[in-house]
Amino acid sequence: MGFTAFGGPLAIIAQIQRDLVDKQKLITEEEFKKSLALIKTLPGPTAAQVLTFIAYRLGGFWTAFFSLSFFILPSALMMVGLAIYYDKFRANAEILNLLEGMQAGAFVLIVMALYSLTKGNFTQNRFWVLFVISLLVLGPLKIFEPFVIIGAGVFSLFLNFKPRPLKLSSYISLDLFLICLKAGGLAFGTGFAILPLLQKDFVEVQHWVTKDQFMDALSFGQLTPGPISVTVTFVGYRLAGWLGALVATVGIFLPGFFNMTTWFPRAYNWFSRQVWVKSFSVGATAAIAAGIVIVLLSLLETIRGPQLIIPFLLLGLSFRRNIPSWALVVISGLSWWLVSHAILEKSLL
Repeated sequence: MGFTAFGGPLAIIAQIQRDLVDKQKLITEEEFKKSLALIKTLPGPTAAQVLTFIAYRLGGFWTAFFSLSFFILPSALMMVGLAIYYDKFRANAEILNLLEGMQAGAFVLIVMALYSLTKGNFTQNRFWVLFVISLLVLGPLKIFEPFVIIGAGVFSLFLNFKPRPLKLSSYISLDLFLICLKAGGLAFGTGFAILPLLQKDFVEVQHWVTKDQFMDALSFGQLTPGPISVTVTFVGYRLAGWLGALVATVGIFLPGFFNMTTWFPRAYNWFSRQVWVKSFSVGATAAIAAGIVIVLLSLLETIRGPQLIIPFLLLGLSFRRNIPSWALVVISGLSWWLVSHAILEKSLL
């Protein structure tokens, strides 16, 4: 799966079900669906945690450790390779046009992920109320996002209850690790839900990468197999080489791995019976959706309007033809490269 799981978290989860549940019958379909529903309410990359949980149920800690490691390793190494040659890519005008088109494709994929994340809550009034409130406090007020996510979840939960009594210095390495650890531990939903936290810290607070570089990293994350969260591997390598890549990758996946190999398997049966889990998830998802909208508005500054036409057309077509996300990014890049060439040749004539 580390080499073949393209298409983002939903596609990866579908492949996990096909390979491990339907073909190998390592767990029952009922167990898979129940665990997936519960893991969706937890922070961290969903697909990676589902895989870790299944592996832990089958063989304990080390089975989970090696399963997750081999799942992440191919895409992490590919991201390091892309980071090594990134400056040469950006210096080449031909490749720059390709990257700009790919950025537009990645932008459209975030829009699609936002829809997938929120579509189950469209009919709930509390979701839209908390979404608007979160949008306001994350945008103009710039409240620390983890506080907003947890606060929205708790507030949504409260509505269900009646009142009752009751560097490379070591500094840079540590900073990078803590930022990735925070993102992996506080972003609920799919890997795309981590983007607001990463974009704010990497681009706006630390200024480690520009918006263009962040979008390029996201594009590369879509082109490679495995979890989208390996986007941090690219940034880590750019900052501090192989050690930075390792620190960032471990940081982003450690919270989910810890949850899946410690308390969650033991609390699995109890957790699945709790009605409050779904309510908390509604509030948290509303805040996450607001954060993703803020990121989209910010990233629009780096993308020219015409670049979005082709990927949005492809997105519409994908509902009929099921275009993989990596293919959408590649086709968007190639299309913009061809358009740029046509414009250049016309101007020369």
